[in-house]
Amino acid sequence: MKKLLTSLFVAGAMIATANAQDVSGAYAGTLNVDLGMGEAMPQQDTIYLDALETEGMYKMSIKDFSFGTFVIGDLEVTDIASTVAEDGTVVLTREGEITGPTVGGTLSTTITFGETMIKGDSLHLALSVDVPLMEMTVTVTFKGEKIKEDGDETGIASIAADKTEIAVWGNEMMVRGAAEYTIYNTAGVAVQQGVVDGNVISLDNLGGGIYLVKAGNHIEKFIKK
Repeated sequence: MKKLLTSLFVAGAMIATANAQDVSGAYAGTLNVDLGMGEAMPQQDTIYLDALETEGMYKMSIKDFSFGTFVIGDLEVTDIASTVAEDGTVVLTREGEITGPTVGGTLSTTITFGETMIKGDSLHLALSVDVPLMEMTVTVTFKGEKIKEDGDETGIASIAADKTEIAVWGNEMMVRGAAEYTIYNTAGVAVQQGVVDGNVISLDNLGGGIYLVKAGNHIEKFIKK
């Protein structure tokens, strides 16, 4: 089974950076999943990119990754290195394979990080997921834009968990530890916001689909059915 290349040739014009350009945030866009059957399955999703304490290193995650009715779980890639080209493009690389979620009880998936770059607010991601249970390698590509709040020129700069707690069930949501909340659709558009007063927040006005809720510095993805 074919896998994406695990390394990217970086031209001599690129220079290593010690977090000189922080591209942390949440990126909403289209995730294409190719099962090797000649046609990719597009779906709206969000990529989370967080700067680690180690200078110049990042962590990237896709929450609740699935294709069709098959659920893999949260995909997470750590120790991602960054370089910056003269035109400002940030290239993200990660050598080697990463152990992914376990499916089927005992079989672990394997993630291979491919060619990934960020230019301006646009993220282009490529990776592959080897799924032993299904005896296949799933190729994943993503193209999306950084989610921004109204009047925010830098986007959501931190997705690190704080003391804020968000719980969603059915048509209701509870937020603790934050004064306000905002819900975004996968296009990055705010569709609901308000003040948290300790009561249950109704989600009846939202249609079915994937959403992000931001409260404090915490961002949570949820699916409204």
